[in-house]
Amino acid sequence: MRHALQEIETVLMAPDSDEPSTGTNPEHDENKQPGPLLTKQRSRTWSPEVQPQNFSGLYPRPSGNEIRPEKRQRETRELAMDGNVRQLLARCAEALAENRKEDFKLLEKETRNVVNINGEPIQRLGAYMLEGLVARNETSGTTIYQSMRCREPESKELLSYMRILYDICPYFKFGYMAANGAIAEALRNEDRIHIIDFQIAQGTQWITLIQALAARPGGPPHVRITGIDDPVSKFARGDSLGL
Repeated sequence: MRHALQEIETVLMAPDSDEPSTGTNPEHDENKQPGPLLTKQRSRTWSPEVQPQNFSGLYPRPSGNEIRPEKRQRETRELAMDGNVRQLLARCAEALAENRKEDFKLLEKETRNVVNINGEPIQRLGAYMLEGLVARNETSGTTIYQSMRCREPESKELLSYMRILYDICPYFKFGYMAANGAIAEALRNEDRIHIIDFQIAQGTQWITLIQALAARPGGPPHVRITGIDDPVSKFARGDSLGL
């Protein structure tokens, strides 16, 4: 294998005058300049001017400027009527990338008719993606939270939803149980425990810890939990915890 590689290297690295060493007409070969011939062959093989000729006709793609505005608007309306959220978002991103502000405004307006923060999964996802594109266009990320707020459930309703999610989703339950088990083991000899929880939400994450501490053989310790509310999100507040 190494010998074969050395032979290939010798052939490739040989001087240009040695490469065209064979031919059917020796007299013609003596008068022939090998250097320019080799250069011409290489340029025909690797020249970047030849490559576009091979591929330009295979994937024709007209640029955005070649499409008439009337046709683009008609296609946008058709996509909106079909409810094609993906294509509309792709058109929005393309217009934003090409700095076509007017087209982006039109596409944004049509896309808002088919996305819904409370609709189907594709509509909800589309709503967030559209707001992201709008925020990038207007550089208004600081105000994006207000426009993306969902319908706020009541406190009791939210607590019920969180409890159902905790019961049926092993992802949340496993994380809470693992963390609470480590805390209970580290504080097994403590008589007084004070927990400070930032963004405590509904506090359901402490259920298993309270149960474990209550089952201590020597009796439960004194437990105090301080919840620090998130002043921005009302969802974390629940029963309007104010500290």
